[in-house]
Amino acid sequence: MKVSLYMNVYNEAICLPYMESILPYFDEIVIAEGSPIGLSIDDTANIIREYQKKYPIKFFQDTFRRESDGGYDSARMRNLLLDECTGDFVVYHHADMVYDAKSIEIFREVIDKNPTCDLIYHDYIQFYHDMKHLHLFDTSFEDSLKKLASGDTLAYNVNLGLKYVDRPRIGLNMTVKMPSEFTQLYVPQVTKYHLAFVMPYAYQVEKHVRRMTQREWDAYGETYLLDSFEAVFQRAIKEAEDYKEISLGTYPYCGYFPDELRDKNYCSFDGREEFYDNIDKYRERFSLYYDYDYYHSDKFEAWKGI
Repeated sequence: MKVSLYMNVYNEAICLPYMESILPYFDEIVIAEGSPIGLSIDDTANIIREYQKKYPIKFFQDTFRRESDGGYDSARMRNLLLDECTGDFVVYHHADMVYDAKSIEIFREVIDKNPTCDLIYHDYIQFYHDMKHLHLFDTSFEDSLKKLASGDTLAYNVNLGLKYVDRPRIGLNMTVKMPSEFTQLYVPQVTKYHLAFVMPYAYQVEKHVRRMTQREWDAYGETYLLDSFEAVFQRAIKEAEDYKEISLGTYPYCGYFPDELRDKNYCSFDGREEFYDNIDKYRERFSLYYDYDYYHSDKFEAWKGI
């Protein structure tokens, strides 16, 4: 059984050291690095190139912009990764996800023992604002199907022929099999820990700017997009500021920390003071995602219609 891991990265130097412990459990690792405004400005690429010396890694770099309208083609990026995978099973991994070492060993064993299964999935814990609070998610099979876009909890058989479509959402090739026909296996012994919402403050603001300009906010974000970059920037700051106040759907975390995260106390307000001390620098950097002329043009109208 050959199992491929695929992932996209951008400014992930903080998290990439957590990834190395899982690499020996995969026969092939395919990584794409880049963003709409270019390559990472931290040490991401250098870390990956060091890993290439020890592990079977294919590494691609691009801005992944859509040729037709200049938008960020994250579907093309992820499909490139899939096309480069040669395994019988593929596993999508976020760079800001952390597996417990024992969990990834169990996960690989379960995949090897179930070569005809369509989907194999497990729980994940998403810390929110800090590592004392988290979001809880349903672990049902139906909920896991909803997460196909991000692959948060899934390994899937390449025979399903899954492909990503725009923005990105993953589409199911219905000529292969209907979702109701999928064979699936839930692995309760495996957990993955998501650090996205406890990364430093500037990372949080940039994330929301990027998501709005990539139209991941759908209609809710159009008011800001059509106003100005400053409207987008200020809304993104408000999102980051609101983390601490949002209580709906969050719970105190009193569970197990894997060795990799033991004694860590990451928080989304880390670096908040530095951000405000240098806000003009960040404003200029993040504005590269946003092109006023583009969002007030026929190209934007065409993009809205996709």
